Amino acid sequence: MGHFSRRDFVGGGAALFGTALLPSAACAAGGDWKAAFRSLGFDPDAPDSQWFAVTSDIHADRCHGHLAGHVATWNAMDPKPAMVIALGDMGNINGAFGHRVSSGQAARNAARDFGTVNAVLTEGLCKDIRRVYVVGNHDTYIGEDDRTLWRRYFPDQPPYCAFDACGIRFVKWDGGVDGMIGAAQERWIMDECARCPKERQIVVLVHQPSVGSCWMERDIGRVAKAALADRQGVTWLLGGHNHCNALSRWSLPGGGTLAVATHTMDRHGWWAYGVRGGRIVARLFKPNGEDSFSCEKMPESCADRGGIPSAWQGRDDVVWCAFVGSAEEKACRVRLERTGDNCGWLFYVGTTLYRFPKGKVAPRATRYAILGNLLGRRNTKEPARCLISADGTVWMDVKRSAAVRNVNEFPIPPELVASDVLWVRYEGFGTGGDECHAAFAFLE
Repeated sequence: MGHFSRRDFVGGGAALFGTALLPSAACAAGGDWKAAFRSLGFDPDAPDSQWFAVTSDIHADRCHGHLAGHVATWNAMDPKPAMVIALGDMGNINGAFGHRVSSGQAARNAARDFGTVNAVLTEGLCKDIRRVYVVGNHDTYIGEDDRTLWRRYFPDQPPYCAFDACGIRFVKWDGGVDGMIGAAQERWIMDECARCPKERQIVVLVHQPSVGSCWMERDIGRVAKAALADRQGVTWLLGGHNHCNALSRWSLPGGGTLAVATHTMDRHGWWAYGVRGGRIVARLFKPNGEDSFSCEKMPESCADRGGIPSAWQGRDDVVWCAFVGSAEEKACRVRLERTGDNCGWLFYVGTTLYRFPKGKVAPRATRYAILGNLLGRRNTKEPARCLISADGTVWMDVKRSAAVRNVNEFPIPPELVASDVLWVRYEGFGTGGDECHAAFAFLE
């Protein structure tokens, strides 16, 4: 993610997406990873056992030797991991959310960061250990849709693909810079998941673990809900991005479970996953600077958070909406100031100005709505101002009247309900707040 506090983004650790996992009491002292696994009923030396390592958010521009230390550890382990998975943000080629770099600067940053990853991880890891790299939001940049830089430095790591390892079907997704899944990739994901037998375990690898979010990186949850609907048993989604360790459990429409695991930055530690019979059966976390492994939660120990939510879920009063990044939204957008435009959602929302064709699309609507996380000013929680006008000159201040499931409603003044055009000016706090806007709507 960006050059900002992880606290600022997630509003207090992993509460946004799951239950934060603080390191538990160590399973075994002295760095005895085998004893730690065995305490969970998994023997890495057994003939039917395999294991793989997971790290995330290497951010090679801030790499200070910890990655090389992990590589040396993995190479020396017996048995070695079947593979090492790096869950995105290998480097930092584009700065913070909504930041647009020049192609030249992005190329220079890629040479610095991806070059470091190749020198330390790609070349350093034993050749009999499989490498799997996932595209992170900082591994591409706004305007680069073909992953040119990624393909140049990691030619053997397709942005999205499927493969078999440890008896599991792994499906790697490309969440890109904004957590949005393009039409071609979505078709591929749907086909790939449909082909896999329902009883076989699928593990999704994607940088943004944003299941449960409708206001940012919303395609991750939307596509997961659709593509994994009929899965049986436990399906895993492994991500990074939030710079913390977390685990949450969601119900899939067909009766299965989706376990969403978030993994902290590489500089804070790495994970080991034990596999038996083609299923993940145990997990360990190795914190940097500690000579022990912690035994971590499995999905059955987590409360079920219910079904994966959808935008506008359970509402029948939405008569028109425009998602950020859509043709409809761009046609209404007049100006963004001090706002991070992530293509599919707005972050650090400052002043935004929209001109909506209300008379044409929603003549009887009496409320305006923003689908988003409206947090107000950081620390003080002072709410942002929302002003409405019929001509863009005379403005009326309106107060938020309801907020349910991230649908934030504002009453339209009675004298403006019949307006042909409705101007809306939102005065947020930019980087002084952490607001996300995903869509705008009119409600009857």
